[in-house]
Amino acid sequence: DHFDAPFARAECSTVVPEMRREVLPAQLAAVARNTPAGPARTALDAMLRTMPKQESRLDLVCKVIVAKASATDKTTIWCSIEDSAISAGKMLFDSKDHRGLYQEQVDVTMRLMGADRKLAAGFLRASDGPETQNGSGATSSTVSFSFSMSGNGGFFGPNMLTGGGGLSGGGSESHSFSRNLADFRVVRNSDAQTIHHSYRMSMSSGGAYARPSDLLPTIKNTGFLDGISTVFTGFTLFSPPDLAVNDMGLISQCVWQAQDGQVHTDDLYVVIDVAHHLAEVYFDSGSPAFGGGQMHAPQTVVHHQHAEKIAMGAIFGSDTTTSDDGFVSSGGGTFVWGDDNA
Repeated sequence: DHFDAPFARAECSTVVPEMRREVLPAQLAAVARNTPAGPARTALDAMLRTMPKQESRLDLVCKVIVAKASATDKTTIWCSIEDSAISAGKMLFDSKDHRGLYQEQVDVTMRLMGADRKLAAGFLRASDGPETQNGSGATSSTVSFSFSMSGNGGFFGPNMLTGGGGLSGGGSESHSFSRNLADFRVVRNSDAQTIHHSYRMSMSSGGAYARPSDLLPTIKNTGFLDGISTVFTGFTLFSPPDLAVNDMGLISQCVWQAQDGQVHTDDLYVVIDVAHHLAEVYFDSGSPAFGGGQMHAPQTVVHHQHAEKIAMGAIFGSDTTTSDDGFVSSGGGTFVWGDDNA
């Protein structure tokens, strides 16, 4: 499970402590922002402490493998968050004229950065997944990349992920998996160094979904008689799909490769940003026929961030005798050293 010394292979799987952020409905958030200190603010704070809460919750698992198979091969870094999940939890409001908050979009950004907080010079994206696709059920994520020389262990190793069998005379490695992302689609918009994947809600109980107003019934998706009746009785909003209110798996992964065969010993960081877009749809009281029923669709974005440190000097430098010099992360983790001093 290692390459010949002094060329190394190391891996880390970090379970990051659960990230939670309380989220207020838009109307209450606006009141809180605009209420100055005083008796009214004191009463508001007391009410907010006791009212039911909704949270943006991210369970992040960060997996990293770093390897350099030979003196001439490029240093390769792979990162995956394939066992991670994000959720907005049970909606605070789930009535005929008020739905929310539900997750309608999740944006995952992954960057390889140096200690100077700039993009890592000399490393470019070799592959990332998933590709842009509609989520009709199982959605797959695949990366593939090449080594020019043989490696006796396989990039993913015999015991991790794919059970890779090694390379002979050069070749390619790949890693693929899938998750259920029914009623969500994925949009990939990555560039040479930064990975950007957007998971977007695409269906509701009423059909195709692109924006919060699509929870509003129309004659097209309810039928003529039902559509006319809403003018007098008010609307019954469609419901978001299950993955909008429960744990949704994230399937982003990426491979970066150095653009030369040099040994890189400067510490690097895989920086992951997850932007959680939460939506809410509600109506003013009254029916549309009598001047009521105006729709509101406020949205809230919550950011979660994690930086996974890769101690490149310890992996590829002269001091490879102690595991304490290896992978370091805020959430702990385990390592497998790749040279004969392990």
